[in-house]
Amino acid sequence: MKIKNVNLTDKVIRENYYRSALPRSMGPSRPIKRFFEYISERNINIEAVLDYGAGKRRDAEFCIKNFSSYTPHDIYKEFKIQQPKEILKKQYDLVIFNYILNILIPEDRGNIINEIKLYLSKGSIILLAVRTIAEICEVKPAWVNYQDGWITSRKTFQHFFGKAEIHLLFQEYSRRIVNLERGAFILFPK
Repeated sequence: MKIKNVNLTDKVIRENYYRSALPRSMGPSRPIKRFFEYISERNINIEAVLDYGAGKRRDAEFCIKNFSSYTPHDIYKEFKIQQPKEILKKQYDLVIFNYILNILIPEDRGNIINEIKLYLSKGSIILLAVRTIAEICEVKPAWVNYQDGWITSRKTFQHFFGKAEIHLLFQEYSRRIVNLERGAFILFPK
């Protein structure tokens, strides 16, 4: 079914960002499990974790079990996990940023990346997961091309990233990017 009579504006897309969140019942995401394997194999200590864009808190139980401090955060009231500003003034060892960039229109990506930098201390790591160019074959006939991505039949936005684009977006912060698996990256600071 092709999307009909939809006023495709940035406002409409922003109002639907939250609709891409996956349910908690699916268990922890592959990126957080792969990340934990990676740091365990290398004896990297992570204590304080911010799950930025936690949505339905899919990774919460896993993070609470495996890290000393876990703080979920999401800007959407629908998820009921907005944090007081004093909690968010803290800096974290790890910022989880899973499947957020790919649902943002270009104008919002830079703003969110700048906000995430506020939560990073010297030596902090970012776990980033995005939809990749390899997944572009999943674009459905009903999806509508919009800016540098697609509007899905659920009126959510999807952008597909290549590794070079990730490097470009995080070049000020990251000296090294480790590709954990398709679409999951660890960004180590400069």
